[in-house]
Amino acid sequence: MSTPSTSSSAPHICTYTTRGVCNSRDGVLPPGAWHATDATLTAGTDGRFGLYNASGLPVPLWPTMQNEFYSDPKWRQFDYGGWRPCGDGNVVPRRRAVFVVTARHPREQFGLHDSLSHGLGIFELFSQALPAAAHAPLVVLRTGHHALTTGKLQLLGPHDVGNNMLLPAAAMGLTVPELAERMGWFWNATRGGRGGCVHAQHVWGGHAIFDVTTHAHAYLHRRGASPRLAAFRQAVASTLLAHDYRRRLPRDGGGDAPLVGLFPLRTGIRKIVNEEELRASDLARRVARATGVELRFVRFERLRVVEQFEAVVTARLIVGNHGAAFVWATMLPTDVGGCAALELWANESSDGLPVDTSHYAAINGVAYAKLAQPTAPRCVRRLIRECGDIVVDVEQLHEALLSIAPALHAGMGNASAQEAAAPAHADQSRHRKEPPSSR
Repeated sequence: MSTPSTSSSAPHICTYTTRGVCNSRDGVLPPGAWHATDATLTAGTDGRFGLYNASGLPVPLWPTMQNEFYSDPKWRQFDYGGWRPCGDGNVVPRRRAVFVVTARHPREQFGLHDSLSHGLGIFELFSQALPAAAHAPLVVLRTGHHALTTGKLQLLGPHDVGNNMLLPAAAMGLTVPELAERMGWFWNATRGGRGGCVHAQHVWGGHAIFDVTTHAHAYLHRRGASPRLAAFRQAVASTLLAHDYRRRLPRDGGGDAPLVGLFPLRTGIRKIVNEEELRASDLARRVARATGVELRFVRFERLRVVEQFEAVVTARLIVGNHGAAFVWATMLPTDVGGCAALELWANESSDGLPVDTSHYAAINGVAYAKLAQPTAPRCVRRLIRECGDIVVDVEQLHEALLSIAPALHAGMGNASAQEAAAPAHADQSRHRKEPPSSR
């Protein structure tokens, strides 16, 4: 069991352990969390964030972030000291508690991977381990390649809040405007991030990334990733939805409600060339009659994030061509019953099928299968993420759906269930090179 730092210039820090938490003299902190007392938070004239202890020394934060970003020696170390400690003339009165977290890609298009990787850790820090910070002002810092290239942890303001922070905010019980209001206190106290200081009796924070990499996959599964995702999903739903999604779902195939299967369609790259033929076919009727699954064609890019979330948490199956929609496998309601994902992909793409989708499915206990489909001529021998158009073989797809449907009635998916549910057509991709995950 690791122990928190006890030096005068460092906060109490919890590092990763086999059980996912460690004991500190301040209670139980989850991995990546820290707690500093009698500290000064600063924002420099360039928006750089800093944290100092009572002796005026910079407080080194986020050892997990250092380890994550600096395994490659070409990156410099973070400059933790954003500004030298302030005099009394520009110090805002002391706050009892302040909560500091990280975010990536502010104000950009919604990306579930980044929203989830930061959001689940923030949710666990905020609501489960740090109740003292539940109503505290929020300080949000930009990480990622911006922090890498500048060596600075940049302060984000209320104007930086966008769709990418919707799910983390909702998990904390906040709407996006409410999140912006919480962030606004420190922003305004430091003159819009252009210089100023705040004293706080307690500063809680952390950078607890929920990693979905090849190496972290099995580790997260052992630590119970599926229950963690379920808690996050339920917290988001309680804020965004006017109903309990679990009451609208048939449990393990029982009840009168249909088992819904979402079929995301794309209008740009990786589209289905014969989409009209697919939709006009009797595929949906045949699948419904044989399995009880109601296929619904959707275009996620035309839906608000809230609508995408509601569609997914009230479904049990996702099927479609390779794309970002499959990251939503992490939000399928495996806490209610068995769920599955069937991923189609262009069999003559130059790089094969990326493996990340199978990881998203696995950590949520979702049965996963892949089905190689004929590649559209213009996409042959091109990268799958640059083209990847396919021509769906309706009969093959019908057989694959029948093969994976039993997973919806078998409870939560696991490795053996995935293997049993995988359609035979997936075998034709086994001898193709599958590149490592990339976003």
